[in-house]
Amino acid sequence: MKVIGGSDKVRPGVVVRGVVVVALSASLAMGCQAPSAGTSAQPSRTKPLTSASTGTATSSGNAVTASVATSPIAVSPLAITTTRPCGVASAAPRIDHVVWIIMENHGRGQIVNNTQAAYFNSLRKKCGYASNAHAITHPSLPNYIAMTSGGTQGVTDDANPAAHRLSAANLFSQLGSGRWRTLAESMPSACYRSNSGTYVPRHNPATYFTNVASQCATQNIRLTATPSFSAPFTLIVPDQRSNTHDTSIAYGDQWLARFVPKVINSAQYQSGRTVLFITYDEDENAGNTSNPIATLVISPRTPAGRVSTSYFTHYSLLRTTEELLGLPLLGKARAAYSMKGSFRLG
Repeated sequence: MKVIGGSDKVRPGVVVRGVVVVALSASLAMGCQAPSAGTSAQPSRTKPLTSASTGTATSSGNAVTASVATSPIAVSPLAITTTRPCGVASAAPRIDHVVWIIMENHGRGQIVNNTQAAYFNSLRKKCGYASNAHAITHPSLPNYIAMTSGGTQGVTDDANPAAHRLSAANLFSQLGSGRWRTLAESMPSACYRSNSGTYVPRHNPATYFTNVASQCATQNIRLTATPSFSAPFTLIVPDQRSNTHDTSIAYGDQWLARFVPKVINSAQYQSGRTVLFITYDEDENAGNTSNPIATLVISPRTPAGRVSTSYFTHYSLLRTTEELLGLPLLGKARAAYSMKGSFRLG
């Protein structure tokens, strides 16, 4: 295995098992800011970058974006299946559907190469893996607020929506009516804002934003056995057992093994126009300010076995989603590395 992009551990780079391929994030914002408390420092965005189209180093001065390959991807004409979900697109339709699955409270070292996470690690080898991904802070809720609004909005605890009535612009308000959906497992009723059994609203960020209250009532619904992924953006919220919060890593991995094939077999994924991100909200070690997490990128366009060593955070996830769906960048997403180029998403 060879890391492309130099010896700098946080410099954007990509590893593909068995072959050497170079790619880089599609867009980078300039001007590093000092990290806030509870976060780890980002690398300088003025270092040489690796072009996704040529593999040559390019420098970025004040530019906001970096060039990426625009030619169609011709990987393999094989059909998309649950056993080969990535690296099988014979053409490159534009991705216009994004699905997130957020698991709970386990750091990268607890998941990667752990036999209790056999399914997760099988996807890591078959699809894309962000090996240098990090959460924002502790505890859970401010991470969910950050990944959907570009900042923690002053939230530092896990209190319910009644304690945090947020009006900041967010991914849900950007998308608007009919263009997003939250599917929350075990939620008693639509947009439920209180704890109930194995459901907690702190993992359901749309319930906190007052500017999407009317949409929340119809677009934030209970996860059923036959979920729809027809909305441009779908957030999957597993309950406290399925997300590994109150159970073992193996229990959550078995849930993923049952659920992820539903995404892969959906019409949206089979069309080649969907990307699925699976990540963890935070490392359970509150004393680790680096907050390393395991993050997967799954799409027909993403080469099988692609590994990126670029420094990604929850803000990178937000930025990449906004770029793919044609939305303005919110808050700290503007200064985060994009995942588009590294994983051939556009």
